[in-house]
Amino acid sequence: KEKKDTMRSTTSFVSTSTSLRTSKSSFCRTICTHLSSSSFSTIARGGRSRRRSNNSKSHNHHHQLFHHSQPRQQQHRHRKLRNDKIRASSSTSPDNDVGEDDDVKNVVIIGSGPAGYTAAIYTGRANLAPVCFEGFQSGGVAGGQLMSTTEVENYPGFPEGVTGPELMERMRQQALRWGAELYEEDVVSVDFSKRPFEIKSEDRTMRANAIILATGATAKRLRIPSEEKFWSKGISACAICDGASPAFAQKELAVVGGGDSACEEAIYLTKYASKVHLLVRGEEMRASKAMRDRVLDSSDVIVHYNTSVEDAAGNAQGFLESLKLVNTKTNESIPEPLKVAGMFYGIGHTPNTKFLDSQLGTDEDGFIIVSDHDKTSTSVEGVFSAGDVHDKEWRQAITAAGS
Repeated sequence: KEKKDTMRSTTSFVSTSTSLRTSKSSFCRTICTHLSSSSFSTIARGGRSRRRSNNSKSHNHHHQLFHHSQPRQQQHRHRKLRNDKIRASSSTSPDNDVGEDDDVKNVVIIGSGPAGYTAAIYTGRANLAPVCFEGFQSGGVAGGQLMSTTEVENYPGFPEGVTGPELMERMRQQALRWGAELYEEDVVSVDFSKRPFEIKSEDRTMRANAIILATGATAKRLRIPSEEKFWSKGISACAICDGASPAFAQKELAVVGGGDSACEEAIYLTKYASKVHLLVRGEEMRASKAMRDRVLDSSDVIVHYNTSVEDAAGNAQGFLESLKLVNTKTNESIPEPLKVAGMFYGIGHTPNTKFLDSQLGTDEDGFIIVSDHDKTSTSVEGVFSAGDVHDKEWRQAITAAGS
């Protein structure tokens, strides 16, 4: 019996990784595969020593990790007791051979929002004790772009809709529940040339065996004077997110931009709007010929060339009502305001990757390039990407969480 218990103990980490590999989450599967190979020597070496002294309980914990029939309070109590034992073992065990590697984190998540918080939830449930830098000012507030979204109506599980900040707070609390360590700080630099990796925020320095980048992308804006006043009250950077709102039904809308994204959003909005005005700064659209043809062939889209937005005006209820336009060729204001209920920016996104200092493979726009195999691995082994920081196509909360 002792021999069987010892064998069970020494293979507990491998059992956990195997369970994860058979789960539906390729994200956690990839990370755990990485950590269970070369880079996870810290927890593997230290964990074996701890589990020998508590083998049956450790085995039961890993068994329960993927079965949810036990009450939540029992799960919490079990996890808390086990984590307390691990901390005590790390600091007091005389035969602990980990040494300075105790300071190395299993996984550090840089960024929050749906991608970052979901990564924290999954790695927390995998018992990897994740650390998450939520961000502070760089690339927007902690929680990502949804923090400035008043109503989210297309996220599953909320038939009546939910505000962006509320959705993010729920995800944040769920990450905390599964043991994630959160810091509302910006990461200012990383060093991928070192093993373990080094992460520096404004207040602390950490080392980690694996890093998940979930810093997202920031929508480009026009920065007109009244933009903040009408943001989420008629002005948006995501037609797919907000275009189906009843506030825009059978009303005239505007899309700013002349590239593929703007053309796609203009075509998409024709399903809901009475007319869509595409405002193009130049004398022609920059979009591909196929997209240009789709726009020009649509009787529901009106293209305004050499046109830019100078400012916006609202109604008595505080919602967008009209746009003040300017002719970019003559630089003169257009006398007649454009009556629209909504304006959507289709001028692109800027990925929040500046702090990486070109240490990862990116495309010409700065978005991280991920492996075609698992859609998360980057050009540096042990560094993974999640969400809009590499997704140029969908840019939805649900796709960021699922990435």
